Amino acid sequence: MVTFRAAGGGWLRADTLGPGRRPVWSPDGRAVAYPEARGIGVVVYSLESRTSRVVYRSTGSEPGVDLVEWASDGRTLFFKGTDVRGLVGIWSVTEGKRPRLLVRFPPPDVLSTRGFATDGKRFYFTLGDRESDVFVAEVTGR
Repeated sequence: MVTFRAAGGGWLRADTLGPGRRPVWSPDGRAVAYPEARGIGVVVYSLESRTSRVVYRSTGSEPGVDLVEWASDGRTLFFKGTDVRGLVGIWSVTEGKRPRLLVRFPPPDVLSTRGFATDGKRFYFTLGDRESDVFVAEVTGR
């Protein structure tokens, strides 16, 4: 469950996420994003309207969602996922648009379950859960 401290005290119950969902705050602190149940999409919960909306949902031929991060623009979301061919990568998505593959991890490389970080130009991540090296992938705008 996700709860937020209300301005006048008390707590607001936002949503029940379930285990392993890892919600992340928007850059302006007005929303959280998290993987939808069963990993089939991305949900954004607005603190102002107290409503959830699905920003992206896989059609079945598109990637599922494991982890989510916000871009600094507060509109674009990046997610780590796996597509139907088993391709693991990082995609970008904005509401109403289809996802765009930004970084692909060829087998047997697998992005750590610990997640990734981004400044909108580069992605920082480890490969595998025991890997100590930090890798950087630049977004080139192709």
